[in-house]
Amino acid sequence: MILSPMRFKGVTWQYNPHTINISCQKNMVENKIHLNDSILQNFGRNARVISGEGCMYGEDCFTRMAKLWKLYRSNESGLLMIPEFTAVRAMFSSLKIIGEPTDKLIKYSFSFTEIMETVREQILPDIHIVRFGENLWDISFNYSICVETLLKLNPNIRHPFSLSEGDEVRLC
Repeated sequence: MILSPMRFKGVTWQYNPHTINISCQKNMVENKIHLNDSILQNFGRNARVISGEGCMYGEDCFTRMAKLWKLYRSNESGLLMIPEFTAVRAMFSSLKIIGEPTDKLIKYSFSFTEIMETVREQILPDIHIVRFGENLWDISFNYSICVETLLKLNPNIRHPFSLSEGDEVRLC
């Protein structure tokens, strides 16, 4: 299986990170009541944190690392596309070089923090007509449907990036 590359705000990782961690917690409060009993309340979840480690390889590894630093310093949220997961609107929250870089190798760690937005209930259309430049990740994010689900519903699509303008994508 060929994994799609990780992307954020127009920057595509040449090599996917070798570790990706996605963590999330719920806001749970235990309220003590009479006779040593308690009630557990769920106040929803916190923002997901996507972190990991990877390497930049090759002659141009410093140029590619400079692009990541520029992206990190931009302080803008964007769509984070993680291989085989639903896209997440996130903010680049940390970037660190690990160890001593060499002329053809830079090890790094990163983290992104999800931007929590109010999810509005929406009625899904049966199909989506692909616009110029769209891919399954874009459609997945727009309709909150997992890319894997879209691929199962559309067996004619072989890869998330193989769409053309005017194609029809089944959503349900």
